[in-house]
Formats: sequence, C-alpha cells, structure tokens
Amino acid sequence: MTDIAEVEILAASNTADRGLRALADLAAAAAGSNYRVVGGHMVHLLGRLYPTDTAARVTADADAGMQTVAAADVTFHTALLARAIGW
Repeated sequence: MTDIAEVEILAASNTADRGLRALADLAAAAAGSNYRVVGGHMVHLLGRLYPTDTAARVTADADAGMQTVAAADVTFHTALLARAIGW
C-alpha cells in the first residue's frame, strides 16, 4: 500500500497520548524501513480510517514488528532515542 492517510485522534488520557506519540516517533524514525505496527493503537487508527459500529479497542502502548536487521540498525535506534524526550 503506497497511499498515505492523515488521521487526527484526540487522546483520552495522558497514557493514550504517550502511546500515540510513540507511534508518531516510530513512523518518523523508521521512515523508509519495512515495518508493521501491531496492537491496540493500530486497531484505534484503523477504526478511524474504517469506522465500524462495533466497540473500539484502544491501548496505552505501541508495538512494532520488523526484521531484526532493521531493529538493530544504529540509525533507527538513534532516531528513536532522539525522539524519546518526555517518555
């Protein structure tokens, strides 16, 4: 998928805000890498893009899945650390 969608979400708590910020940091740090976001925040984002009448599930963390070589890349690690202000 190459289409990019912009989504605005209001966090319901400080914890949710930190999780959403973690997603934004992950996206910025891993730009150009082959990675996947999994877990409750991804469900939250997908629910905004594809609304449904079923109950939404949200979470307070952000998980990512990527190849070990990408996760171990010092550039990725440094980029995440640079964005971790206030975590």
